[in-house]
Amino acid sequence: MKQNILFTCAGRRNYLINYFKEALNGKGLVLAADQDPTAAALIDADKAIILPSFSESHYLDALLKACLDNEVSAIISLNDHELPLLADNRKIFEDQGIRILVSDSEVIDITYDKWKTHNFLISNGFNSPKSYLNYEDVIAAIEAGELDFPIV
Repeated sequence: MKQNILFTCAGRRNYLINYFKEALNGKGLVLAADQDPTAAALIDADKAIILPSFSESHYLDALLKACLDNEVSAIISLNDHELPLLADNRKIFEDQGIRILVSDSEVIDITYDKWKTHNFLISNGFNSPKSYLNYEDVIAAIEAGELDFPIV
């Protein structure tokens, strides 16, 4: 079965395009999409697709059409800012047999916020540097002997 993979917001990531072309070894196409027709990764892709910016209201419609027109099996976004949009609209694509390789919205929400990430790490038994939300708490921790220099 043919496995066509679409990289969105491909930019300058030629190396990823080439890795996937090698891995597919002719069993599918590697497509690259970007809003900029001069994006370097478009050159190395088996097919280049120009899409609107993911922040535009018609982006999802254009992306879905491109996927259907090119028999895309899976989408991989190369832009962190696009991830919430794709995660929140995953079902639209999955209903058409297109997998979006992205974490769940809840995971993306945690990773977008350093404080949430810190709390997630601590609550799951991982080490995380001491972290503070404001200057006053840092000063209080220094004065209490809980924190000393160097501080990042």
